[in-house]
Amino acid sequence: MSLPSRFPSQAQRVTAFKQRLAAMGLMLALGCGLPATAASQPEPAATQPGDSTAQAGVAITLPRALPHTEAAKLLEAGDFAQALRVLKDHPPTPGALPQWHFLRGLATLALAERTAQQEIYLDAGLDFMRVAVYFPNSPLLGPALVEVGYVHQKIGRPDIAQRLYQRAQALIDPALEPGYHHRLGRLMEQLPQQ
Repeated sequence: MSLPSRFPSQAQRVTAFKQRLAAMGLMLALGCGLPATAASQPEPAATQPGDSTAQAGVAITLPRALPHTEAAKLLEAGDFAQALRVLKDHPPTPGALPQWHFLRGLATLALAERTAQQEIYLDAGLDFMRVAVYFPNSPLLGPALVEVGYVHQKIGRPDIAQRLYQRAQALIDPALEPGYHHRLGRLMEQLPQQ
C-alpha cells in the first residue's frame, strides 16, 4: 500500500532536512545565538586528547574537552568504521550527547575524507551542527564550528565556511585547544582569497 502523494518520500524528507542544515549553518555563521567568547569553557584534564593524529591519510583532531572513551581511542588509532560501530552500539546518556555527536561526526568525516563523497560529508556536518545548535554552552562548540566550516568548505561553500571559522576563532583558546587552534589556522589559510 502506498501513501497518498501529499506525503513526502524519505528522499524528499532527507533533502529538505539537508536544506535546513545549510540554512542553520548560515545562521550560525552569521552569529545567531552563539556566545562571543570562550570564557565559559572549563579547564581540560591532562589525560584528555587534544593533538592531531594522522591515520591512513586522514588527520583527526580530538578536542581536549572530549573524554577519552573507547570511540575516541579508536579514532586516534584510525579505525573510523569501528568507532562508528561502537557509537551505534552504545547510545549516549543525556549528559554525553554533545560528545557522542561530536565523535560520530569525526568518524563520519574521516570516512568522507577516504571516499570524497559529498553525502557522507553532509552526514558528518549534521552531527557537528547538532552540537552547535542543541548544545551552545558545550566546550565542544568551537571545535564543532570548525568542523561544520570544514564540511561547508568541502561541499563548495567557502563563504559559509569563512563565517563559521570566524565564529570559532572567538571560541577556541589556543592555550586550551592548541590542536584546534592550529587546525583552524590551516583551514582559514586554505580559503580562497576574496
